[in-house]
Amino acid sequence: MKKYIRFILLTTIIACSSCTDVVEVNVPEAAPRLVVEASIDWDKGTTGNEQTIKLSSSTPFFDENTNQIVTGASVKITNDSNNEEFIFADENNGEYVSTNFVPIINQAYTLEIIYNNETYIAKETMKAVSDFENVFQEIDNDDIVINVEFNDPGDQENYYLTKFKDRNETLPELFYDTDECEGGPLSTTPAPIKGNCSNITTPENYAFGYFRLSQMVQTSFMYSSEE
Repeated sequence: MKKYIRFILLTTIIACSSCTDVVEVNVPEAAPRLVVEASIDWDKGTTGNEQTIKLSSSTPFFDENTNQIVTGASVKITNDSNNEEFIFADENNGEYVSTNFVPIINQAYTLEIIYNNETYIAKETMKAVSDFENVFQEIDNDDIVINVEFNDPGDQENYYLTKFKDRNETLPELFYDTDECEGGPLSTTPAPIKGNCSNITTPENYAFGYFRLSQMVQTSFMYSSEE
């Protein structure tokens, strides 16, 4: 089944008045939790052996220092079939790096993190990705629309996370898509977001964040403001 995702590039101007009211809000503070960014992305056509996992700590809502990196953790991923272990070395900057990871499509893996004498576990399977069939642009009411076409396997239930990044921007925009074309980046969250990293030492002290493994494909496209 051929699918396409549309990215609309537009500029929004927000007018703000000069009148400012100060409102003080009492926000309850929770104890810090481990935050896991374990996105194992295998760039299709490469070995996929170099991977990075980021660990940090959650902070209060109004805390100006939001970059609470976590160091001193023990991090590894295990191939559930042959028990091969891939150790992620602590770079002392919140990043844990492996240079010998072996990605295998449809293979199950287990992430283990030991931090502050507590063990966190997450299990996921490496997913395949379809190649791009076509990338093209359209002009829709003066907005630039970038279309990305790919063939979605009709006999599988798949979910897609797409990153769109302008070369002049620092951070990418994220787009979420499913087989049924439901949901999306502006959809209402149906339930509180909780990651898949369980704390097996102290279950109530679960981690925020996620562990996932997937192939990825990427391409560059030069768009124009004219048809």
